[in-house]
Amino acid sequence: MTRRIGRLAGRLALGLASAQAVKRRSALTDAAHPAAGDVLLYLARGEALRETVAEAVRAAEPPVVLLAHSLGGIASLDLLATRDLPQVELLVTVGSQAPFLYELGALPGLEHGVPLPARVPRWINVYDRRDLLGYVGAGVFPGRVEDVALDGRQPFPLAHSAYFGNPELYRLLAAELP
Repeated sequence: MTRRIGRLAGRLALGLASAQAVKRRSALTDAAHPAAGDVLLYLARGEALRETVAEAVRAAEPPVVLLAHSLGGIASLDLLATRDLPQVELLVTVGSQAPFLYELGALPGLEHGVPLPARVPRWINVYDRRDLLGYVGAGVFPGRVEDVALDGRQPFPLAHSAYFGNPELYRLLAAELP
């Protein structure tokens, strides 16, 4: 009896949530559009962004530390997986979806199941457990990425950009920069 009531309550909650989502579909789509749209555009036509980053790396004096947030982390990992840029000695991604896209088979330069090429340098992946767009990578790329959890003490979506207001990020970077 208790199980039946639980299932009924669950269906009722899902029905109410669905009805609210349908009513607010346009607002929900508008809210999700900027970030999701950027990632989708990158996945469809990311070569120009990868080339811009590659040009900046080639113009920089080695050693290069590539620090990238969110979509920048996707593009940077994708770039390093597909091109030999030996001047990059460290990749630091912050709030990146790259591990998630790899698991989905959606990272353009690296097919799911294929390990990271040796040319990808040491990689530190910074995430916040409240940032729903920041994914851990150690389980996806065993032995190739060091995940570092930071707590920005912000709810999502603020957590996604709170990294840069967190002194812990700068302490981490200071310890890693040449």
